[in-house]
Amino acid sequence: MVRFSVIWHWFVGVGIVICVIGITIPFVQANDTPVSEEANSPDNKSEVAPTTKVESQQEIPVSGSPRVAIDPSDKIELQQLFNDLRKEYLDARSESVNWWLEFIAIVLAFFGLIIVIAGYIGFREFRRLRDEAESDADEIKNHLSKVLESGAELERVREEAEVSEARAESDEVKQRMRETLSAEVFATLTNDEEFEKTLRDFEEVPNLPFIDKAMVEAYKLQKDGKITEAIQKWRSIANIVDEADKNLAARAWNSVGYLFSGQGRSEDAISAYDKAIEMRADYAEAYYNRGFQKAVLDQSLDAIEDLDKAIALNFNEAKAHIFRGLAKFKLDKHDEAFTDFDRAICMKPDFAVAYATRGLAKARLNDIVGAKVDLQIALGLAKEQDEKELIDELEKDLQELNETE
Repeated sequence: MVRFSVIWHWFVGVGIVICVIGITIPFVQANDTPVSEEANSPDNKSEVAPTTKVESQQEIPVSGSPRVAIDPSDKIELQQLFNDLRKEYLDARSESVNWWLEFIAIVLAFFGLIIVIAGYIGFREFRRLRDEAESDADEIKNHLSKVLESGAELERVREEAEVSEARAESDEVKQRMRETLSAEVFATLTNDEEFEKTLRDFEEVPNLPFIDKAMVEAYKLQKDGKITEAIQKWRSIANIVDEADKNLAARAWNSVGYLFSGQGRSEDAISAYDKAIEMRADYAEAYYNRGFQKAVLDQSLDAIEDLDKAIALNFNEAKAHIFRGLAKFKLDKHDEAFTDFDRAICMKPDFAVAYATRGLAKARLNDIVGAKVDLQIALGLAKEQDEKELIDELEKDLQELNETE
């Protein structure tokens, strides 16, 4: 870009040249004397006269008139008069032209000066606007740069927050699933659509550890009826996390025991529950499950001992009261047994199994009326809860009671 100082110098130079031309033209025109004036000035008359050759008079013929003789001196005077007239005419024209030239020169000088001044002011204003524009552009650029830097920083912080939140959520999901998943849970929620969706979401957790994947595989094996393979999977989980995560190891052994009990292998189930309790001494569910299997094997005293421990750890577990009541009933501790049955019903009024168990206990004591009442209540609850197997058993029990009357 051309520097403004150079442009300004050019404008000043052009203005000075125009002014000089406008001032010098009138002086040049004032000193410009016509050649004819110099030739015919009085000073030159003396020089012309001597050189003028006087011719002899001649007769000038005039048509239709007599000859007239012209004196040479008259001819010189006529020539002198013609020259004077010509000089006056040229002087008048010269003065008019000089006046117009002076006027034009002054106008040109004036407008040249105006143009120079206007150009100077215009360029100064342009330079000021340019400087302001450059300053604004720099400020906008700096501001934009800061905004972009801030945006990039905010984006980075947001991404870190999202990653941290996703990681925390993932860890929370994994921890929650690890604390809840077991073979018994799988059996209870096999046909639950919400549970299936939760399990699928759990599988999609980024960087899902091997143990969690193994738990999902155990669920799929159990769902497909491959119980032996599911037992082996839970055993592998228990052995891998034996020392690292005793809670998970205890739940894995409890799952093994649950699957064995479903196959009627009570002794194997009790052995698995032993290992679960060994891993976690306060595992109420393992005590309850072991007590139930001991009751199945008619080990009533041992069963009551395990169920006492389960109730001490989780008093509000209605199932523990029911099966402790059954174990006591087998030992002919009828009053204590009915106390446990009533307590279970109070804890869970919609527990069909509790009414059915109490009804069967009353039937064995020949309280047929009371037994029918409890069994009818249990049947109604079973139908509300769509427990088909329990419904069939209750209908069969009621039919037998009706036949005994």
